[in-house]
Parts: sequence; C-alpha cells; structure tokens
Amino acid sequence: MLANTVTPDGYRVDNNGAWIQNAKPSGHWGTRTVVDKAAWTETIDHPAKTHIEQVWVPKIETIDTYAGKKYICGCGFSTFNRNEMAAHREEGAQRGETHNGWSDDIYDSVQVDNGHYETKTVDDEAAWTETIDHPAQTHTEKVWVED
Repeated sequence: MLANTVTPDGYRVDNNGAWIQNAKPSGHWGTRTVVDKAAWTETIDHPAKTHIEQVWVPKIETIDTYAGKKYICGCGFSTFNRNEMAAHREEGAQRGETHNGWSDDIYDSVQVDNGHYETKTVDDEAAWTETIDHPAQTHTEKVWVED
C-alpha cells in the first residue's frame, strides 16, 4: 500500500493510503540514483616469493708446502738431487777445479679454497601491494518531481 506519497497516476495519498481529493500536484515522474554501498578501495598485500639455496662462500688461502732441497754450485749448476751435486763436484775436482756451493729449502705456494656453504634466501618476486578501486553499488528509483 502506498502512503503519504504520490501514486503512479499522479494523485496524492495520506498516511493511511487514502486518496486526497483535489490534490493532484503539478509535476512529473523522474528517477533518482540511490547509493546502496559507497565506493571503496581495497588493498591486498602480496608477500615476496622466495626460495632457499645453499651457496658456496669461497675463502682462498695461500699455503706454502715444502718442495724439497735445491743444491746450487758457485759455477751456476743447480739440482734437486744431492747425488748429482756430489758427482758434479767430483768431476770438477778431477779437473782440478774447486766447486763450492750451498743448498736452499724450496717451498711452493699453493692456493686452497677453504670456503663453506651458507644458506641464502633468494627473492624470486618482490612483495607488492595490489589496489582495487570498487565503484559504488547503486540502483534507481522512480520518484515524483514537483514542477
């Protein structure tokens, strides 16, 4: 039942829905938009996507290792073999030459990787925020518009 309004044919009715005689107003039917839910913005936080890897962390160190003894003669002859040096001196002595010399300890430097594995988190995709703008939810109603 319509009450306290204008009927579709343009007549007024009171609070009880009774027709009010001689009360046909001057106007027309129009529409109005009613907002059922206001526009709103939604935000969605997306976390980063990651995975775990084992990563080698190098630690290069130089180590001196004993390579042996080098025998050096004053004439320039050198060898790592003690018996060769003795034979060289003997040959020189047979020719009447004096061959004096010395020996040095020889070391080789070797580089060694004494690193280790570490667990590392790798980013595959950075975190991001999604924003969604939702429009207002509305409907239209027929209304009487007085002139």
